[in-house]
Amino acid sequence: MVSATEENNIVRSCEYSGVDKPEDVQWLLGETVIDQDDNHVIKRDDETVKGVFNDYFIVETAIDIKKPTWEDGGVYVCKFIFSDGNDVQVSVPKTIVVEGSGLKSCETFLDGKMELTCNFQTKETVESITWSRWKDPIDQSKLNTGSFVENKITSVLSLTDASPVNSGRYYCKATLSGDTEKYRIQTDVRFAELTISAEPKAPHYAGGKVLIKCVNNGQFANVMILKDNEETGDTNRHKLTVSDETKGKYTCKGEAINLCEKVDAIAKTEAGDEEFVQITPVMPVVIEQPKDISVSKGENAFMSCIVPGITGANIKITWRKKGEEDTVIWPKFSTFDSDDEQWKSTLKINSAKFDDVGEYSCKTEYGKYGEEVVLNSDYAILSLIAFKAAPSDTTGLLAGQAKFTCAYAGTEAVTLELKTNGGDISNAAVEMTTTTEGVSTVSTAVVTFTSLTVNNGQGSYYCQVKGGELKSEKAKLQVISFAEQPDDSWTITGETAGFTVRIERFEWELFEITWQKSENGGWEDIIPGADYKVQQAKAKQWYTFINIPNYDSDLEPTEWRVKLTFPSDGTKGLIGGDLLSNVASVKRAGETTIALEKSDTLEGTTFTLKCTVTAKERPNYMKIMFNGRRKKEWEANDKMTFTFDNNIASVSVEEEAKSWFSGKKIGCLTTVSNQIVSAEKIFIP
Repeated sequence: MVSATEENNIVRSCEYSGVDKPEDVQWLLGETVIDQDDNHVIKRDDETVKGVFNDYFIVETAIDIKKPTWEDGGVYVCKFIFSDGNDVQVSVPKTIVVEGSGLKSCETFLDGKMELTCNFQTKETVESITWSRWKDPIDQSKLNTGSFVENKITSVLSLTDASPVNSGRYYCKATLSGDTEKYRIQTDVRFAELTISAEPKAPHYAGGKVLIKCVNNGQFANVMILKDNEETGDTNRHKLTVSDETKGKYTCKGEAINLCEKVDAIAKTEAGDEEFVQITPVMPVVIEQPKDISVSKGENAFMSCIVPGITGANIKITWRKKGEEDTVIWPKFSTFDSDDEQWKSTLKINSAKFDDVGEYSCKTEYGKYGEEVVLNSDYAILSLIAFKAAPSDTTGLLAGQAKFTCAYAGTEAVTLELKTNGGDISNAAVEMTTTTEGVSTVSTAVVTFTSLTVNNGQGSYYCQVKGGELKSEKAKLQVISFAEQPDDSWTITGETAGFTVRIERFEWELFEITWQKSENGGWEDIIPGADYKVQQAKAKQWYTFINIPNYDSDLEPTEWRVKLTFPSDGTKGLIGGDLLSNVASVKRAGETTIALEKSDTLEGTTFTLKCTVTAKERPNYMKIMFNGRRKKEWEANDKMTFTFDNNIASVSVEEEAKSWFSGKKIGCLTTVSNQIVSAEKIFIP
């Protein structure tokens, strides 16, 4: 086996003995005579030996191939030539020469990538090639071996992710056909790398602390860190404070040590794309600005900002609301990402409400290092997506108007609709307006009911975003109407007439009560006093009444009503107006009539007594009087008929006439409006 690292020579020898002394000696490789040169040295040694009978010669010859090559392989023949032209020759055992090339005695790789190439040349046939690191076989997938052509074969070993643990002695071995011996060449491989880095990574903030590190993986000598090609005096670690004086390019150099060589090495960054780290002072900036957010009312709202960490500096992160900059808002939490050298501050607003709507900014203060720095982020908007105003319970007058107002705040204008549960919106109209309030777009709906009906006072009402699901709170509409209209007052002349109205209880301040009487085709307001007594009160219902003492229909009108005047109240959304009751009349109660119907003669004939009296209700009784005394027997059902129709109580009595009735008083008596009324007539034949 011969190679650049295996320089063994080849010596082949043979011996002749006989009585004839050879004149010349030749060496042949196959049939080719070998000419002697510096690499092929032929030696001859003659000796004469005296024998018992005669002398004979011993000739020893050898060929020494100083630096064999693969072409020197084969069968060598030594030939002894005599003066008469004859010769004798002998073949020596076959010489197999395998020449290996391509591998140096040692190799150094600095980037983790290795490619080793070995070649074998021989006159024999190479059957296979294998590789090993020390005794460990190399995976065939990492090899690329060609074919044995023209006495030569090549094999390439490739590693792409090697490290110093892959260092060692590598063998490339050839196996010949029909030969069990392994022919090998070798190389000592060393992997080594220098890595330069800065902690923290760029950007580097003025006044911050930075550590330049040079890490050697493998055996190195004379490692040094340089700034702009000037030695810093440090080998593996160099500390600095970022400034204009320390800015520049930092490199690291050293010598990788192998068994047979030292290789100059320049450190690369961890990414492997640069041979230096650049230190450039910069001022800190907000890495990630807070973003605009929109939440529903009552939800938690979160905003965050990301700012750089500065090694060696204290940091304080707080939040401010625009317009309230003097009020410090502390974040929910701030976390530090050591990989990216960043602080993330998160602001949490619990159960967001409209007072929280606005613009927010995070404020970062760096202290206790090169210089004091204050860093303010941009403002981000917190919007509330919710009903800012829901309809409020309100009141309206029957046949009058009422209003609901609702407002929706968001990031864009919307259309609102009025909805109801059990009410009536057929007489409601919606008017939309859009305004900007701070950072919110407010869509306001004013709902106006016209000609209110009793049905409008049923159920509840709410606003809803058209095409959406968000609903406002519900409200009720009370429609004020008379629960009890005034009834006709049946009054006996000289007694007290009165009217009463009732309304379901309501809340409306400063309303006025005016009782009116019909006068000359119009209505005249009365002035409460001795002649007209007006009062109001609240019980289960609100009510008012008027009493007219000593009523005389000849002096007072008979038609009356009440007018309730409600003032508008813009702060409460109340639309005022007049509520008029029905017209009620004073009816004359206790007016009586009496009549006697009889024949011309008395004895044995019948007469009929007829009495009437006006009343609101059918009197409880009707007494028949005779000469100042009650005549109960005339009130029997078979004699007296008692009817009540159209507010007239009528009684009719039929009785046999007697002569002694002449000159006696016959009449009727009852109670009307708590007063006893009567009528009588003298019986005249």
